[in-house]
Amino acid sequence: MPQQRLWQAVEALAVSAEPIQTRLHSAGEYLLPLRPDDFAPDEREEFIESMNALNTKDAVCDEGSLKATTASLSDGDAVVLARRIVALDAVYRPLS
Repeated sequence: MPQQRLWQAVEALAVSAEPIQTRLHSAGEYLLPLRPDDFAPDEREEFIESMNALNTKDAVCDEGSLKATTASLSDGDAVVLARRIVALDAVYRPLS
């Protein structure tokens, strides 16, 4: 199950004063080891779409696709993608 990696991604988004693009890159690094089969069928497509959105740009020099993509996002687009990651985490984090 992907709970720990999702939580680490959410924490990377929440606990830094870095720009949203930098925090989103950090969050994406936590998600990279996850695979669609790690998710329940209902969340699988959301995970795939989120990961695809994090990897739309070609790698530049020594920067990978994740870094190239997140660096190119507007603040608004980065926030939308961050919210998708937080929402995916919420599915696996029961309210207490």
